[in-house]
Amino acid sequence: MNPLTPKLKNGQSGDDGNHFLRTERLYVQVNPNELATIKAHAKNNGYNTTAQYVRQQAISAGITDNPVTLKRHYLECEFQLSKIGNNINQIARCVFHGT
Repeated sequence: MNPLTPKLKNGQSGDDGNHFLRTERLYVQVNPNELATIKAHAKNNGYNTTAQYVRQQAISAGITDNPVTLKRHYLECEFQLSKIGNNINQIARCVFHGT
């Protein structure tokens, strides 16, 4: 078994949380209809590449959280929390300053 080699920078497919170079290949043959279905599933689930989708499905036994979608959700939550904080500050300012 090869030792894991850390990446120096993320690949073109984006940051998927993997910090090691991928040096091994896995070959799977599918027919054209299967390939079209797999590509459609990857796109519909927000994956940047079919490889990311297939890798995540295989590793997680089909229970996946797309890293791109998760990041988008976290950013949305952060934005909403910021808005709530601003509202609390406005309420506090009105209560304590009588504005």
